Amino acid sequence: MFQQEGQQPIPMSFSEARELGYVFHLTQGRLVFRSPYTPRSVMGSVSMMKGCMMGLVWQTPTLLSPLVSGLSGLESINISMGVDGQLLDEPITAERGYSLDISDTTVQISIPFNAAGGYRKSFVMGNMYHEFYVVHLYYEQIFLDDCGVETRLRLHRPMNTPLLIQHLSIINQTVLEDRVFTVYLGNLSYDVDLVAVTLNGHNFTILEAT
Repeated sequence: MFQQEGQQPIPMSFSEARELGYVFHLTQGRLVFRSPYTPRSVMGSVSMMKGCMMGLVWQTPTLLSPLVSGLSGLESINISMGVDGQLLDEPITAERGYSLDISDTTVQISIPFNAAGGYRKSFVMGNMYHEFYVVHLYYEQIFLDDCGVETRLRLHRPMNTPLLIQHLSIINQTVLEDRVFTVYLGNLSYDVDLVAVTLNGHNFTILEAT
């Protein structure tokens, strides 16, 4: 949204912003915004909603002792990750912001909050809007012994963030001369549907309100 002094915020889509020369780039650690030198950027300011940059992290030993104990020459030759029972190739995991860090002792998988492949689940508790992010992690590791025989270890692990309190943003763009309320309620998860409206103490279903 772009807001000039004394005026209501003007929302636009990312595609519209790109046509005007603005650039948004989201990484696992930061949000980058670039703006060309224009009259809009001189007169106005940019307000952005701050997102939660937390994510999910899972660690496991590179060599699981119950698997390799007593076996000589067992070598880990490949480690892959995915979600929902499907392995993903490196370009897709990089595009989604997933990271797979492998050392001699541990394997660490990191998935940023709200990345593709997971989903946000929301609910109201104590009259506050909460949500958490869920990923069904899929992990595969291939071992090779001295005889050239492969052993595949596959793990399915559901993961979720702690409960997060989300503060809803409300933008009132009502113009009294139009005699119409125009209000935007934001930062809602995709699993939220508008089912009722209360006006002057009277409850209306969406069908009734329409």
